[in-house]
Amino acid sequence: MTEKTSSEYELDRMFDDGVDMTPYIEDETAKFPGLDENLKRVNVNFPVWMVDELD
Repeated sequence: MTEKTSSEYELDRMFDDGVDMTPYIEDETAKFPGLDENLKRVNVNFPVWMVDELD
């Protein structure tokens, strides 16, 4: 990561303040917990009224 802040605390504060964190992400090393080869995609059908309640 490019040294743009002095500590993790500062990054947390920036995130909490709504700062765009994109410049601080290292695309090559980004990890997404829970996303691995053991995933299975499923489709679920919901009634329209239920989807409308989500919006």
